[in-house]
Amino acid sequence: MGNMILSCQQILTLQSIDDDFIDYSPRTIQRRPEQPDSTRPDPFICLCEYARLCCMILKQLYSNIGSTVPRGDFESRLHGLDKLLQAWKSAALGQADRDPSKIVTSNLSSEQHSDVLLKYHELRVTIYHRGGPCIESAREVLAQAHLWNPNLSYSNWQFVQIPIMACCILLIEVFDNPKSDESRNNLAFLGMAGGWFGRLATTTTNCVAFDELMELIALAQQQRRG
Repeated sequence: MGNMILSCQQILTLQSIDDDFIDYSPRTIQRRPEQPDSTRPDPFICLCEYARLCCMILKQLYSNIGSTVPRGDFESRLHGLDKLLQAWKSAALGQADRDPSKIVTSNLSSEQHSDVLLKYHELRVTIYHRGGPCIESAREVLAQAHLWNPNLSYSNWQFVQIPIMACCILLIEVFDNPKSDESRNNLAFLGMAGGWFGRLATTTTNCVAFDELMELIALAQQQRRG
């Protein structure tokens, strides 16, 4: 299973574990009394739980069965999946989820912390597809971009892919309603994105989308002024 998940990461495909195709129940490991309790679950377990959550979202929202659910039940399903996602984030981040200043004491590196948050925001957008939660996630992603090391983009494509997704969400919102106060705020966050992709373009070979992004941001600013 570990090799399967790592292969998904390498070829940039969705990491997914479907419980319906697993007939193996792992043995329960009893923690010895003298063994200290960890403030954070094993990273591999967190990755497996993430893959299971990916599968649940795809099956409940994007499969043929999910598309026939009545609207009221569908809304409940969205909120239920969001709660599971929130629980996964809390478990993966441990103390750092409640207090970001405790990243060091929670055994998380800054890269691991950012990786969890990027996975969280990607799935949140996958759940809601549009609207307030997606805008909120897009802004939170771009607000963190100044903290990232551009070299992370070589080993983890999420540091490129998720910010591009966030930019698309905010650009659509600006083009749909360019004169609103929210559009002004979205343009500010898009400016942060320009800084991140500019750093990628000048310090790494991952200059993907920089020219296109700058052109779209310029068009969005022109729409607001026009």
